[in-house]
Amino acid sequence: MYRVLLVDDEPIVLETLSKIIPWNTLGCELIGTARNGMDAFNKICDDYPDIVITDIKMPVLSGLELIEKAKKLDVDINFVILSGYDDFSFAQTAMKFGVKYYNLKPVRKEDLIAVLEKAVSELNSRELARLSHERQLIDSLKLPLIKSFLFDACNSPSLTDKAVKNYINLLGFPESNVSCCICTYLEPEFFTMFQAEFCLLQKRHSIPVLWPAFYVTNSFVFLYTASSLSIQEILRQFVCSRQYPKQQTELECQFLAFNNSTSAFREIIRKVSRYHTIWIINGTQKPEPVGSASLFTSEIKTEEIKKISTEYEITQFLNDTFDSAMDVESSILQCIRLFFSCSSLIGKDFDFLTLQYLFRSASVDEVRSIAASLLLRQLPAANSKNSSQKATLIPRVKEYVNSHLDSETLSLKWLAENQFFISVGYLSKQFQLEEGVHFSYYLNYQRIELAKKMMSIYHNNNIQDIAQQVGFRNNPRYFSQVFKKFTGMTPSEYLNSLGGKAMSD
Repeated sequence: MYRVLLVDDEPIVLETLSKIIPWNTLGCELIGTARNGMDAFNKICDDYPDIVITDIKMPVLSGLELIEKAKKLDVDINFVILSGYDDFSFAQTAMKFGVKYYNLKPVRKEDLIAVLEKAVSELNSRELARLSHERQLIDSLKLPLIKSFLFDACNSPSLTDKAVKNYINLLGFPESNVSCCICTYLEPEFFTMFQAEFCLLQKRHSIPVLWPAFYVTNSFVFLYTASSLSIQEILRQFVCSRQYPKQQTELECQFLAFNNSTSAFREIIRKVSRYHTIWIINGTQKPEPVGSASLFTSEIKTEEIKKISTEYEITQFLNDTFDSAMDVESSILQCIRLFFSCSSLIGKDFDFLTLQYLFRSASVDEVRSIAASLLLRQLPAANSKNSSQKATLIPRVKEYVNSHLDSETLSLKWLAENQFFISVGYLSKQFQLEEGVHFSYYLNYQRIELAKKMMSIYHNNNIQDIAQQVGFRNNPRYFSQVFKKFTGMTPSEYLNSLGGKAMSD
């Protein structure tokens, strides 16, 4: 469902459109209404809509001003303009902000539905593109993820089925119909030839291999899906027909079938884990070793996580988990291991978006920051030493906000996606739960408090300058409205009450 906000200063318009549009049928959810631009902007900050239907002529902020400000927060919002003024100049200005949909009042139900269908179609296309990009990224990350999974599976006997399923889902493996082929007596000196021939066979017959194969002492192992026994027979003939000069023993192959991927991986790991080094075979690329000391220098102490109850203890835990000598790639895999190895930390919070942030990290410190954010979110559910002691992200959100009040683009969605690596929905609910107010109220309150402090120090300062320094930039009129909402006075009235004189209001 796409989230829709409806904005108009006429109550009858809001009421009528709210009722006559079949939101659910269109794949939409009406999340709220607003009667002026300021209220609408606050709702955009708090409720992160996908579509905003807005009037042009409104008090405080016009529709065009609203669009301009909102686009700075979230460029992906689709705006639909409603206007009772047949003035093409409005449409031209709106198009500069990327608006494609413009309807004249009085709005006909059929016309608005048609426009919404187009907006939804555009959003659907974006979503498909996003999913395609997600799949491409996951494919490019398969090898490091498999390294992480393999290392954990071989070195963590307590790895839960839930952790295994999370790896399987992330890697896009099927839940059922999994088979395994084990080729034995393949001596190392003949492996390169066998690898090249196997890749040709796989392409020729489109054999759906699930992940890179393993090679351990004289054994080549891989998983695949098969709808019939014909693939098994093709593989058997291929293996048994391989003959290499000076090879001592003929190759043999064994086949195993499993009801689900979890069972398949458990059995394969059991077979290969006793070997000191496991070679990962990714197509025709050079085999890569995975050994007990080749990737990670710190052990994941999952039992210690359950005892964490403060932010200080998180810091200490991360100091132990992320060795100072680690490179970025190893720290990323360490972070993945951390959350996939401990069942209490596995959940919807560690999703593709988090994975994308991880692999964009340019330093170990960035990886640690993501790990810290994820651990902080788990603290309320952890076994706390002191039930009254509760650390969450919200104090850090407030700290960041108070340090960046001059940023015009500061929003809950931006913070969620770029600073705290969390879903905006979760952060919004958590903020309201702990602070008792919406994020936009807190942000505006802090900005006005800073403005008042600046006025008390610089009595002669230009109000427009103050507006810019507290995040309102080139809209002193909007700043004045927000200021009056919190203080009951305009900025100039407040400044005069302090004994100063405003240059502009």
